[in-house]
Amino acid sequence: VCLVFFFFFFTDFFASLTDKEKKGKDLINSVKKEVEAIKSIGDTITEKKSVYFEIGAGSGLYTFGNEAFLNEMMETIGATNVFGEENSWITVTPEAVIDANPDVILANTPGTNEAGLTAVEDIKSREGWDTIAAVQNGDVYQIDKNASSRASQNIIKALREMAKAVYPDEYK
Repeated sequence: VCLVFFFFFFTDFFASLTDKEKKGKDLINSVKKEVEAIKSIGDTITEKKSVYFEIGAGSGLYTFGNEAFLNEMMETIGATNVFGEENSWITVTPEAVIDANPDVILANTPGTNEAGLTAVEDIKSREGWDTIAAVQNGDVYQIDKNASSRASQNIIKALREMAKAVYPDEYK
């Protein structure tokens, strides 16, 4: 798992630089155990939900394809990225999201926009998005920005939030 590899590599590296090898190894083992537990549930999911994960809105909608660590996190929980055929970080149109018709929408844009709407409120109020299954079913969720923005020990928080949002019955 690439995401976990980078976290392990940097944790181990910095732990050795600071003479904290034991603490580093304990942290690595803890994160590895959590990821494996989440993945073991994700691996059992046969009816995978499609997910659009919005990492920013404004002049364009920003998300990711198959070469981003967030895509790996999505696969770990047993979901399918609606833009998983794309590469790396991408900008998409509102029409592309509507056409993809995701089962669940996740967003990690914190705070409110210029209209005072949270990311979830903004997504639900967009023109034409009321035709998307996720919006119709109320499956639009905020994911912690800090936890989902970089590969650190905080990925576990984001992974749990994603798992519970997408598959609340499987991840309790």
